[in-house]
Amino acid sequence: MNQVSSTPPKDTDDQSVQGAAKLDLLHTKAEAQSRLVIIEVHVVLIPLRSANRLLRTVDEAISLEKLQHLRRFAKASSLSTVVRERLHRHRHGNCDSSASFVPSPQSISANVADHNTDHLTSVDSHLYFLICPTTTLSREEAVRILVLASSEEDDFSSCLRTLPVPARPPKSHEQAVQWSRDYWPTVYKKHHPDTPHPSIAAQMRHAVGPFAAKWLDLAKKVSVEAADSCFGEQIGAAVVNPGTDAGPAVVVAAGDARWKMGNAQNPMSHAVMRAIGMVARRRREIFNPDASDSNDLSLDHPLTLTEHTAYSSKALLAGGYLCMELEIYVTHEPCVMCSMAILHSRFTKVVFATRMPQTGALTAENQLGLGYGLWWLPELNWRLLCWQYTDGKTRDENLCRENVHA
Repeated sequence: MNQVSSTPPKDTDDQSVQGAAKLDLLHTKAEAQSRLVIIEVHVVLIPLRSANRLLRTVDEAISLEKLQHLRRFAKASSLSTVVRERLHRHRHGNCDSSASFVPSPQSISANVADHNTDHLTSVDSHLYFLICPTTTLSREEAVRILVLASSEEDDFSSCLRTLPVPARPPKSHEQAVQWSRDYWPTVYKKHHPDTPHPSIAAQMRHAVGPFAAKWLDLAKKVSVEAADSCFGEQIGAAVVNPGTDAGPAVVVAAGDARWKMGNAQNPMSHAVMRAIGMVARRRREIFNPDASDSNDLSLDHPLTLTEHTAYSSKALLAGGYLCMELEIYVTHEPCVMCSMAILHSRFTKVVFATRMPQTGALTAENQLGLGYGLWWLPELNWRLLCWQYTDGKTRDENLCRENVHA
């Protein structure tokens, strides 16, 4: 399932839910790291007739999946003045040097016409070929592959060039144009695996937006009841099935119960963990109504009046698996444990109200939290959509200690 907020919001379309309320799609880890990161690559001038053969040979030897935003071939005439001048300086400087050379565009002489660049603009029978990062192949290894793949008449006596290029894909067309001018021809792809597809994110947001305040108010209600009963922190969660015949409906609601006294005390009984446990209990009861499976230790049964009311709903349909097709609304950004439980339970969407900079695991920016961005990581086998909901009001009643793991 594909599946977002940080400040400022990524998309102006995310800002208006109702009145001053906002649903801000969180940034992914890749987006949070979208600052310009430069690496060096090997580039060589090759005959046009050899392009396909050399590309095939290099791609069979190495993988360049992470540089798909860079064009592999470029005509000299299509390179910017900055890039041509950089190649010119490298050619007439120390060809064997592998030292970084990343001058700023301002450092390039404006009077480029005074330089001899005839070797760059000769004819269209040659192309510049981006081979790979210098960390993938050494200069000697790159030359060896080119020689093995070339025919006898191919001449690679010219020195192999080293150029700086952006390591990560651009985040906009304008950025791609700028990088093409400053570094190497760069392609902007509106969607790539590091971020949710914009159309899917917009569609899901419009489905969530009208109901976000309602379900977060329910989560806040159970959080207050749990805190007033001395069960736990003032943190709550509500699980919603958006696909019932009557429209979105609550499945379960749970407050935090980590401090509940007695034999059932369990510091793992966070609101999210209890809500997921209640969904599992309801599924068992639907499958076998006569089953009796009381587990006080996990506290996966209702404790307060509002929890009992939500639990008695008929919104959870038979035949489901884990929490697939369900949404979860939480008063506070979930901790690492709860965030991973949300992922493993296969929720499709998460909405939370209060950011937890010291303990929250969904925010990707280091300056706003732990920086884990667990909701959308290529390394994990599930991804979902995650928003922060704000309504412009002072939410003192939603505050808890900053170091609490929600």
